[in-house]
Amino acid sequence: MLLFINPLTIRNLAAILSLILLFSAYYLLPGLKVFGLDEVHYYPSFKFKLMEEGRWINFMLHHWLRQMPLVTYSLLFLFCSWVVLFRIASNFSQDSRYAVIIASVLLMAPSFVHQSLWPATHFPTVITLLILTWLAEKGVSHRVIYLLGGFLLFGMMQNYYFILPLLFLGRFDSESQDVGKIGAYLFSHFFYWILGSIVGFVLAFVAIFIITGQVGITPAEWRQAMPVQDFQGLIRNVFFVIQSLKAEVLLLFMNGTNNNPVYLLGLMLFLAFRFQFWRSGLPKVIILLAVSISFFVFSIPLAAAIATRSLVALSSAIIILLLVSSQLRHRTYWLSVFLLLWMGSNFSINAHSYLNAHKTETEFILQKIVTVLPQHPSNYNALAIFGKVDEKYKEAKLFNDGPFTRPIVLAAGFDSFWECRMSVPKECDALGKKLNLSSITTNKTVEFVGVSEDIAVILFGSE
Repeated sequence: MLLFINPLTIRNLAAILSLILLFSAYYLLPGLKVFGLDEVHYYPSFKFKLMEEGRWINFMLHHWLRQMPLVTYSLLFLFCSWVVLFRIASNFSQDSRYAVIIASVLLMAPSFVHQSLWPATHFPTVITLLILTWLAEKGVSHRVIYLLGGFLLFGMMQNYYFILPLLFLGRFDSESQDVGKIGAYLFSHFFYWILGSIVGFVLAFVAIFIITGQVGITPAEWRQAMPVQDFQGLIRNVFFVIQSLKAEVLLLFMNGTNNNPVYLLGLMLFLAFRFQFWRSGLPKVIILLAVSISFFVFSIPLAAAIATRSLVALSSAIIILLLVSSQLRHRTYWLSVFLLLWMGSNFSINAHSYLNAHKTETEFILQKIVTVLPQHPSNYNALAIFGKVDEKYKEAKLFNDGPFTRPIVLAAGFDSFWECRMSVPKECDALGKKLNLSSITTNKTVEFVGVSEDIAVILFGSE
């Protein structure tokens, strides 16, 4: 029956299906009550992020970013990110429907899904990418865009800098022919791409020193950084990064294919059809491979823990390299669409599960806290939490994690949060003595103790 349907109609249906999958992946996001653990709305100052990651532009914009609801930012993040990916996808095809499918699948990759929990933090970055994409489409030199991108993006979310070469794939053939030597043009891209990262990194160091007096970036403790101090340290970090790359590539394909043998057979068939591209388009293949590993190479000096959410360059480049056809021949085009939609379907299911798990865990604790309070959280100046849930209970890790609890408390409606469990400051000690907390025990997960100077006090225990 499908044989008698106009191919244009099928292309339209495929594009619509990709958008439906995208909606299914993200529809929970705008309705979240709690977003990323260290989102800008949950901290009165972003100085710690400046010192840990060098985000000097995010630090300067911190106050302004807090003025708009996170729900609004979540919609802007999705829209702006999709437009950027759509413009990148348009480099491969004049068919807008194909570009819609590619952009939608790229945005459902685990890296973007995980990043979506920090929409306000990402807002300056995606706006910058929109501007850089527009400049690339207007024919601005790659030299300017790499340097400008390094200057700006290393003050925001540095991992997005590494996708910039994808903006030029549509211009590569014509510009390299104008230069006359493909190798020289390719070298120019790599040189200014690396130079832009160096400029951005040095500028971040300078900004940290000027603002805080700290020399260099001090990664957060959870990242378990291993700075290179000698040749053995360099070898250790290289092997660490290689293992991380291997693990993340396997995770990407597990999320997208579930190792289905039919999918793998279709992928091998598609790559066989595209053998000619791998020969004639070797410079583009080199660029895509370089984009795939770029963040990992950048990570070698510190070998800090590499989170999946940082790998937008890896997921975008790998999917484009293996699943996207630059030639709209019937067999390669339809097989590409089939493989992309199959991967998008798996991505959508995993994205929904990831966001639903975050929603369930955070709102479970939020509801536990709100339920025990005699008044609405907005009627108190702060919430102080004492005690810990017994480790034998599966939810103990969630309740006892201070950084995890903080955004939940603030999202509930409190103006501030007193963490009186990890380390007990003088204020918590005085509050505990005033309410005679040392004499109170509870067999409940959460119990309301009382109020002192408009500070609500709850005690975590065990059921």
